[in-house]
Formats: sequence, structure tokens, C-alpha cells
Amino acid sequence: MIGVLIWLQLSWPIPGKITLTGTYGEIRGGTTLHMGIDLGVGEKIGEVPLLAAADGYVYRIRVSYTGFGKVLYVRHAGGIQTVYGHLSHFASPGEELITAQQQKERKFEAELYLPPTAWQVKRGDTLGWAGNSGYSFGPHLHFEVRTYNDEPLPPFAYLPSLSDAEPPVFFRLALMPLGYASHVNGQGNLVLLPLRVRKSSSTFREYEVPETLSVWGRMGFSCSVGDRTGGGMAWNGVRRLRLKTPEKLLYELHWDTLNFDWQRYLRWQVDYAFQQVYPGLLLRLYEPPDHLQPWSQGSGVLHFSLPKIETYFIEAEDFAGNQSRVRVTLRTHSSSDTKYLPLGRSWTWSIEQGQLRVSKTLRTRQGEVLHPTQPLALNGKLPDTLFSPEGKGIPTWLRACIVPGFSQKVGLSVGCTLTLAPECLRETLYCRVEPIETPWGNGFLVGDPLIPLKSSAQLRWELPLTSPHLPKTYPIY
Repeated sequence: MIGVLIWLQLSWPIPGKITLTGTYGEIRGGTTLHMGIDLGVGEKIGEVPLLAAADGYVYRIRVSYTGFGKVLYVRHAGGIQTVYGHLSHFASPGEELITAQQQKERKFEAELYLPPTAWQVKRGDTLGWAGNSGYSFGPHLHFEVRTYNDEPLPPFAYLPSLSDAEPPVFFRLALMPLGYASHVNGQGNLVLLPLRVRKSSSTFREYEVPETLSVWGRMGFSCSVGDRTGGGMAWNGVRRLRLKTPEKLLYELHWDTLNFDWQRYLRWQVDYAFQQVYPGLLLRLYEPPDHLQPWSQGSGVLHFSLPKIETYFIEAEDFAGNQSRVRVTLRTHSSSDTKYLPLGRSWTWSIEQGQLRVSKTLRTRQGEVLHPTQPLALNGKLPDTLFSPEGKGIPTWLRACIVPGFSQKVGLSVGCTLTLAPECLRETLYCRVEPIETPWGNGFLVGDPLIPLKSSAQLRWELPLTSPHLPKTYPIY
């Protein structure tokens, strides 16, 4: 609950030209939402001063090996606070205060909460100098705007506007069949679509998919898009994505308001399976079955069974209001020889959407024949081996079929158990337990690389009484 806030005009927290290297709401690694903005400082450590964005007082100083490293929290009027992360060192009296605390505790990591009178600041006062401390991959300032309750707010709503003469860029657009009989141009798996620029200006860019696609069944779009702002070369996130027809909004993703607790929803919004196989992210432009995404509205699922031709637009908008749009046309067409191939081009087989898919003809021990146009609907079955026409066996190492909403324990070896709670999964997991050799001894590859965990599972070892100091339960994420 954000509560009542008074709007406050902030100043940029570094002097001179502003170079944006990271944006609010940007998705990083497919698992993390960036809750602030990153400002480049020209690869300089300890040289660029960091300035108070408004009048207030420093109420928290923290030093850590990870996270924001050396970080300051400044409270302002109206329930607003600002955060300054990855500093090289603090200005006085902050440096003296945190050094005294480190010496008192006799350790590097330290934290102080200050009363309003300890370190009062005016707009433009130097708080410290930009650096590369903590979990950082180059000198920069990480800057956030929050409420007093540490709820993140969009910084661009409080800062002066930036010069931005480039609309967002679409890197990839994909169409995903969402059902057993669904297909795109005769393919039952994700299809990357070619993009061609039709026109472009400093505020608007339009793309098109050159051909009309033949589709059948339930469909969903996904895309990869980036934006450059303030003269920087880094590709950042966008403010809003929309899927629409000329008459109707079908789906919208927006990053106007975020919450630290929302990180757990990213594993579905990002096409996790695609990310495990290919570089880059694809953001799904359709809603999951349980409709839990807090930053979206609409379904986005398309249905093609009756004859029709439909034109769709995928729109991206950056924080300056510049827009890009992709135009794509779909028509209903049924295919009797749809191919359902594994997601990885070099894979012999995979399990996707409950189907066992193969790249060449194989059969199960029970005599069921599989080929690219004939996947096997598993329905809970666990074939242990697949055989080539020459009789060569390919072990699957399938151990259990785990359905969302139910707890289950999977025995991995003597004394070793994997436990999944009812809320761990969003889709059915055909769990593999493959023995492997590592430099540290024998081990297991557990799970399915294409299926993410919604929440952590537990790995439990029954250890001998001679090792009571070792933990018995390990979380798996």
C-alpha cells in the first residue's frame, strides 16, 4: 500500500550530461526487475560527485560486499525517499560515521540508521562519489525513488525530462501455438517472424511481417524490444507494450508501478524455455492460465478455428512517449502434417506442453512410434527409453510426473529426496533424474530445463550421524 504521497520535483543526482544505462522496470536475466535507473559516469571511480535530488536528510547508510555495495538513503518531504547505490565512498559526515561503525563491529559490512538531525542535506549537496561497489559490472550510479515504506516509484515521473530522439527497437517477434493441435505455417512450435522496417522517424518507427501467416488453434505473441535514451549506447527496457487490433486492445504490459514482491511473476512473463536454449529474452504478450500478472491487463490469447483474416499491431512505448509498432496479419488455415520439433535445434527429443517431441523417428519400449509430425501426448506416462530404427536406446531418465497444485516427493537415490510443495509449479513437470559425474564426485541433473519453479523446492539428505554439522535440507530455486 503506497498511501498518500505529495509529488516532489527532483533534480538529476549527477552533474553534467545524463547518460542512461538502465531503466525502471527493465527485466534482467529473466528473473529480476530493475527497480531504479542506472546513470553512466564515464568509467570513472571516485571522481563524479553524487548530488542530493532534493532537500532532506540521510537516514540510512549501508556498506556491503554485494547488492548496492556502499549505498545512501535520503528522506524528503511528502513521503518520498531516494536511493544512491554503488558509491566509491561517502561525503562527510557519512564516511566518518560508517567507518566508526565498522571499527565498532570489527567487520566490513555495516549499517547505520540516522536521526533527522545527524546529516541534513540541501538539493545539490554532495552525498558521495560514484563507484563500482557491491554487485556491479562497471562504474555507475544506481538511483531509485521510493516511498518511506520502501515501495518503488517510477523515477521519470519525478525527474526532469531527458532528450530522447529514438523510438524503441524490436529485435524479435515470435508466434507460439498454445494447444496440441495449434500450428503456425505447419509448425507446432514457436516460430520467429521476419521483421521489415516500413518507415522511421525520431519519434515513431513501424515494422511489418512481410507475409500473411497461416495459423490454426490458440496462439500467443512474444517479443524482444529495447530502447536507448539520453544518448547512451546501452539497450534499456520500455515503459509499455500493447497487443491490439485496429478496433480493440487485447493485452497490455506496463511498468508504471512495481513492487519488490512481483519478481516471482517474471518466470512466466519471460519465455523461460526459449531463454534456456537461445540468447536473449522473449516477453509473452498473453496472460497465464491463473491470471496473476500484476502489471498486465487483457488475455492476449488469439483463437483461429473459423475462417478469418485478422491484422494485429504490437506497440512499444518508451518513457519519453516515442513509439514503435509491428503490423502482422494472420489467416485461418488447417494443416494435416504439422511438425512438432524440439525447441533446441540439436536436440533429439524434448517434452513441451505435455508432448514428447522428436526430431527424427523413434519408438518407445511399448512400441509407440514418434516422428516430427506425430508427437506423443504423455498424459502422465514416463517412457524410460526411446529407440532409433536401428535399435539404439536413448535413456530419458524420467522419474516422475508432477502436477501443479499437489505436493510430491521424488526419490533421487538412497537417502536423498526432492520435495515440491503444491505452489512450486505452474505447469506439469516431467521430472528427469540423470546421474552424472562431476569433479567433486557423482551427482544428478534434476528436473527439466524448460520448466521454471514458481517457488523454491527442497532437497533433503538423510546424513549419517557422523556428520551432524552438515545441513540436511537445501532449497532449490
